[in-house]
Amino acid sequence: MGEQVEFSMRRKQAIEFMNRGVEATVGSNGAPPNAQIGYQLIGSAIYADPTLAQAHYVMGNANGDLKLKSASVANYRRALQIEPTGELGDLTLETRAHLLCNMGHTLFHLGRHTEAMQRTMESIALCDTKAFTWCNKSLIHSVRGQDKAAIFAAEKAYSLEPTNATVEVALAFALLHAKEYQKGFKHFEARFPYKLQQFLNYPYPKWHGEEGADLFLVSDQGMGDSIDFLRFVPHAQKRCKNIYLGAQPELMRLLHAMFGHHENIHFMALPQPFPPATHWAALMSLPVAMGLTDEEIINAPMPKFENLKSIPEWKQDGAKFHVGIAWAGAPLNEVDQWRSAKVDHFLELCRVPNVQFYSLQVGDRAQEMHNAGGATLIKDITPYIRDVMDTTAILEHLDMVICVDTSLGHIAGIMDKPVWIPASFNGCCWRFSRHGTKSLWYDKHVIYRQGEDNDWTPVFDRIATDLDSLVNG
Repeated sequence: MGEQVEFSMRRKQAIEFMNRGVEATVGSNGAPPNAQIGYQLIGSAIYADPTLAQAHYVMGNANGDLKLKSASVANYRRALQIEPTGELGDLTLETRAHLLCNMGHTLFHLGRHTEAMQRTMESIALCDTKAFTWCNKSLIHSVRGQDKAAIFAAEKAYSLEPTNATVEVALAFALLHAKEYQKGFKHFEARFPYKLQQFLNYPYPKWHGEEGADLFLVSDQGMGDSIDFLRFVPHAQKRCKNIYLGAQPELMRLLHAMFGHHENIHFMALPQPFPPATHWAALMSLPVAMGLTDEEIINAPMPKFENLKSIPEWKQDGAKFHVGIAWAGAPLNEVDQWRSAKVDHFLELCRVPNVQFYSLQVGDRAQEMHNAGGATLIKDITPYIRDVMDTTAILEHLDMVICVDTSLGHIAGIMDKPVWIPASFNGCCWRFSRHGTKSLWYDKHVIYRQGEDNDWTPVFDRIATDLDSLVNG
């Protein structure tokens, strides 16, 4: 009897800690959110009563929010291991369904797709009306190249929550990976309420292809996306009175080279004050705004431009073949943990004779080549790069590029250079779809795909073998 009373007291205190922790995390009674004290209180709940399943579930969510994925999964496992006692604080069926959904999502982002699907299906068995669980199912099908199943699951999620921007973006990517570009881009407009709400506060209406508009056309994605979607600017230029084209400063000289002969296109290095426009559109929204078909999207040509002429004093004498490389993309991209590789994998390519490699890696990770001891094997020519036009001038003197999915591949693409891309399994770009070796828009892109094990080693082994055959016959 005494043990039962003691247990009830511990359980009561633990639940109090847990509830206060949740309140502290989100803020309540006029107090601002305090994640640190919230985390401490939830942890205190588990110390007070390690059998409080709901506290492990809440801690799993908290660790997930902090990107501590392995700890998050471990907390979810512990919650599932605890047998229900009929006491307050047990997992209800609804809570268990939520937990399994979150666990499946976290496992997916750890690259553990088999168990992710298992937990997702367990969640659906408990509750098949939770949109995010169907989104999880769609993601797993999509990375496995099961396009029809991915679209079915995403459409199911969308039917359950058609006003949820996160759910609609999941449907967009399922469609884009399946090469249904017109439908996919239409649903991808949900990215604005999802993560780009600042665009919705622009002081003019969104453009839907109206003739005679003064259009503020702005880059809303990374530099690679900005480059790709420049192919649709000529369509808009014919419809608009003026275009104020806002993009990354590194693109300004390229924009002038492509469009400087159009008197109604004006260039703005972002950030800038708002121009005297009547409408706005994002570069990546142009296919939707102008109602382009799949065929028109696929066959849109990239505008030609006059490239810079340069003398390559950096070029290494004696090599038979010259290859530019980059091993990392922008770190803020959600898939960067998957798409970027270690420079060590590129150093493995040095086993191919008669090839000189050149680092075109920019940003904080450029130093990794030097830290890895590769400066005598890979020539660093990033001091010659100030912007995209400098990169195009360098590419004129190279035979090809080998790089992960980053802006260098797009730049080489508009130069019509051969590009070999080691593509991650979990973070594969929609332009590559999930099948084959080709990329949307660039015929000379060749995709080398990871397996489900997310291992780069066999990918670079295949690249090295093919490079040796290309160079040395």
